[in-house]
Amino acid sequence: MSPKNKLASLPPEFNRELLEAIPGAFYVIDENARFVAWNAFMRDVIAGKHEEQMLGSDAVSHAHPDDIPKVVELIGKMFVSCTEERTPARILLHGGPEYIWLDMRGRRIIIDGKPYLIGTGTDITETRRAEAMREFSYQIVKTAETLPFDTLLHEVVDFAERFTESAIGFFHLFNTDESLFVHRTWSARTRSNCSMEVDSNPQMLRESGVWADAIRERRTLIHNDFASWQNQKFLPEGHTELLRELVVPICRADKVVAVMGVGNKPFDYNEKDVAWLESFADLAWETIARKQAEQSERAIQEKLIQSQKMELIGQLAGGIAHDFNNILSVILGQTELAMLDGNVSRTHEREFEVIRQTASRAMDLTRQLLAFARRQPVQPGPMNLNTKVESLLDMLQRVIGSHITLSWKPWPNDLEITIDSSQLDQILMNFCVNARDAINGIGNITISTFSVDVSDTDVQSGHPCLNPGRYAMMSVTDNGSGMDRSVLPHIFEPFFTTKEAGKGSGLGLATVYGIVRQNQGAVECTSEPGKGTVFNVFFPLSTLSENKSQVSSHALQNRKATTTILLVEDEPEILKIARLILEKSSYNVIAASSAEDALGIFEQHRNEIDLLVTDVIMPGMNGAELSMKLQREVPGLKTLFMSGYTAEIVATHEAIHEGAGFIQKPFSVKTFKAKVEEVLDSVR
Repeated sequence: MSPKNKLASLPPEFNRELLEAIPGAFYVIDENARFVAWNAFMRDVIAGKHEEQMLGSDAVSHAHPDDIPKVVELIGKMFVSCTEERTPARILLHGGPEYIWLDMRGRRIIIDGKPYLIGTGTDITETRRAEAMREFSYQIVKTAETLPFDTLLHEVVDFAERFTESAIGFFHLFNTDESLFVHRTWSARTRSNCSMEVDSNPQMLRESGVWADAIRERRTLIHNDFASWQNQKFLPEGHTELLRELVVPICRADKVVAVMGVGNKPFDYNEKDVAWLESFADLAWETIARKQAEQSERAIQEKLIQSQKMELIGQLAGGIAHDFNNILSVILGQTELAMLDGNVSRTHEREFEVIRQTASRAMDLTRQLLAFARRQPVQPGPMNLNTKVESLLDMLQRVIGSHITLSWKPWPNDLEITIDSSQLDQILMNFCVNARDAINGIGNITISTFSVDVSDTDVQSGHPCLNPGRYAMMSVTDNGSGMDRSVLPHIFEPFFTTKEAGKGSGLGLATVYGIVRQNQGAVECTSEPGKGTVFNVFFPLSTLSENKSQVSSHALQNRKATTTILLVEDEPEILKIARLILEKSSYNVIAASSAEDALGIFEQHRNEIDLLVTDVIMPGMNGAELSMKLQREVPGLKTLFMSGYTAEIVATHEAIHEGAGFIQKPFSVKTFKAKVEEVLDSVR
């Protein structure tokens, strides 16, 4: 006997055509929760079965596994109650995994003396999604002011993932030329399941084939069969396996500013998912953009305050180093002169050597202070950043040890910058040593280079670069212990260190800061405890090669007693030592303790003086002004400047003419003598 739909035996007041036209589910089940009656929606949309398969089939099996207890409880209540019962539940379509939300309601009826349940199910999927969207939007707008920027991004991406029933979620922000992800945010679930590094470092778009098509085409894309997608080869090692994906580019003023995406939904993404994610991405961007603007305004204020603070510290450090250099000049000079005395015993000679070495170490300390204060003498020249970094890799690997993997990811094109070669050595050495100490065991350090365009908008939004333009960016990333957020504002301050007492001077990063600013660049650091640290350094890109200065060289000549040097120094002890060194080298020396005294002496000996050796910073008339006056009297007079500051500061005095020599205090006897010879032998 063929199955028979019990609908025909219902009381006459139930019109079969009316039941079939219900825009939702209608059903009748027996005490065993087996179907005895149903309408077309129940059969075709939900069950996906033929008419003969429906009779006696299990009604509970159509509920989502997580909602089965709720559905069973509802059925039990309806059988013991004479009143209507209802509950929202997820009902699988054609056995799942796709489902819809139904507002399930029903009551007990008696047919032919037997109890049955008659029920309906109204599709409330879109209503529930709209309610969830409104609630989340309200909460996120309400709390956006108090949430940190990163937390806000994570809240947004977690909701998008959860709402679309996905297992992957991301929201990435772009730089102005759409070439880099400058901030990458992954859902909590993605971060826990993905073995690749999912940090917030800038990443080249060319490395990101997963999203590249949607960005290039500026339209939402769905990959429901990711295995067949031609660009899957671009997935980085360790990335979670992708089954399907939905990617939405967010555009403003004809530029892609961000991309939001979800992936690995248990069933295919559809047009409803597209419409919802596009709408949500727009809402999220407006909230995030406002937050970003507020954060940028605060960052600009903080950057200004920090810049002023660092400038003051730099001035203080430079001043201390200058005074300290004068003191060291006396110590070093007297010590070396004493060591040249043939009557010094071996015991005293060893003791003098200890003093000399100690003074030399103190000189290194002042050099670091001057580097921080951007007052270190340098010889900047054109350099290919990629080539330079590559040449240092072997040395850096030896420094950090074989237990740490050093990775190198260069930008594909040449990056020409202008910097003193030794300064880049210092920067990378400091970063890698700090990274090594932070890792304290097995770990990874990655050096990467990029070409970035910094716009006016970027600068106004708090970008570390003070001026817009094209920059080469060098990024050094480690997976070490990381640093607390409260520490970051202080890491570039002199003598600030997070290391144990005696393990660090606190001058390494201060030196880096000074070097970078000296070269019109910028440096920034991001770090989290337990997640490692990222240092990004920006140098202005240079497209022009600078001509290397050509210095004519001549054979050194023996100095005669007729060579006369006018020596000017306001520090009595330094004046005394410098005079002794020059006189022991057979020079005729006329000494003056001020520029004013030197002018008087010059009037008496103008035809005798071959070289002016003068301090720069002096009370009253400084050495630069003195040189200018004497140059007008005797054009071409050779000059050697001395200073506890450095050539960069000295060069700010307009009187310092091209070709003048410079020596930084403190100096050794050998260095001073060689510099005097060099200036005297120079061609003018």
